[in-house]
Amino acid sequence: MTPPDGRVVGVADCDTITVLDGDKVQQKIRLAGIDAPEKKQPFGNRSKKSLSGKVLIDGRYVYLVQAKRGMAWHYKAYEREQPAIDR
Repeated sequence: MTPPDGRVVGVADCDTITVLDGDKVQQKIRLAGIDAPEKKQPFGNRSKKSLSGKVLIDGRYVYLVQAKRGMAWHYKAYEREQPAIDR
């Protein structure tokens, strides 16, 4: 499923975002396949800042970028929710 086009208006738990879509409707999006530090954990604020942007970066899903930056990690318990190509 492709995330809707829109603007990130909220970041919760550093792996869940709220996007205001083109119809001005808020969409809560959980980024599959990663877990990230909570806001009160070490690097939580840095992870939140890193995520407070677009869902796609250079055509790549942001959760991949987050993991490559070291701001999140692959959450193996939920990898079955992802297509094999995204794992």
